[in-house]
Amino acid sequence: MYGNIALVYSNQAKYKQALNYYQKALKILKKTLGENHPTIATMYGNIALVYSKQSNYKEALEYSLKALQIRKKVLGENHSSTAITYNNIGQIYIQQGKFEKALNYFQKALNIFKKTLGENHPTIATLYSNISQVYSEQGNYKEALEAINKALKIDQKLFGEMHSKTAIDYNNIGLIYYNQRKYEQALNNYQKALKIFKKTLGENHPTIATAYNNIGAAYYGQAKYKEALNYFQKALKIFKKTLGENHPNTKDTQAGIKKAKEAMAKKK
Repeated sequence: MYGNIALVYSNQAKYKQALNYYQKALKILKKTLGENHPTIATMYGNIALVYSKQSNYKEALEYSLKALQIRKKVLGENHSSTAITYNNIGQIYIQQGKFEKALNYFQKALNIFKKTLGENHPTIATLYSNISQVYSEQGNYKEALEAINKALKIDQKLFGEMHSKTAIDYNNIGLIYYNQRKYEQALNNYQKALKIFKKTLGENHPTIATAYNNIGAAYYGQAKYKEALNYFQKALKIFKKTLGENHPNTKDTQAGIKKAKEAMAKKK
């Protein structure tokens, strides 16, 4: 009961209350189940998630490691729950900017899931995407592209070309090329993502606006300021409508429009 109340508070972003009820639930469960039970590990994982939402990564890591210790002891190294915990710890390390540690935990999760789920599973694709993110943060773009292309191949096989997961992969590939200033390749992948997002999400969705923004940034990188401005303005229209005038995405797009206009003025 306490756990259910905690979940409601967590979903409402009332994290202090959520933690309070999770701790109450944990105390009772420890008395009835003992210290080393899968349910205790789950409770530790829930508490870790709340701390992560609060950006309290030190406490999130502490509780995730407690969950990992129990799951390894009770369920074994090669259990899916152990792999999920490895993945969660990897996510915490990314937030802390500890990319080498994040990569280590993602690789552990990947190795287990390959054994339990096989090579072609959505979870495998997600882990390749996580690994790609780490490599990208490290500036290791060759490895980042290799990993995200593996994710893309799996998602295309499982979901088809016109699926949001496939679109996200294309967008992430675009970002990697953009970070390398390979703007033509970035544009190619951003356009593929946009085409899919339009079919799956409709014309007026914040994700469509983000895709327009990305395309605008790539055109700006090519010094094609007129095209950049066009896409920034498309993005702004949607952001204003869906997120409002004062949202960070709206303000960032307005800044992009200003830069594009200034660059156009200098070219005249």
